[in-house]
Amino acid sequence: KVAEASNQIKVSIPNRAVAYGTYDGNSGSVDFTDDRTYSFTYEAANNRINWGANNIWNRGGVDIAGSYSNGITITRGVGKDISVDMSSYGRPQASGTVTCPTQTGK
Repeated sequence: KVAEASNQIKVSIPNRAVAYGTYDGNSGSVDFTDDRTYSFTYEAANNRINWGANNIWNRGGVDIAGSYSNGITITRGVGKDISVDMSSYGRPQASGTVTCPTQTGK
């Protein structure tokens, strides 16, 4: 999972330390503290991250996670878990799961 805020990014991979880095819209680098710093390019036309050396991450399917113009934010948790922030409407945090045909939560 890759999260982005301004030019800062956060990469969360199960069973690994969270990695942080920077991104300029086309390329960037991420420091995986349990390994090393990796550079990448973002291929917008193919919606994928290319880490080089034949290591490409493709974003598959539609992901509902993100911020919406109406002030609602959906965040992915572990597996199929999600949380929904509707605090802009005075509502409490909601939680649930994503169900999709592949049963992968993606």
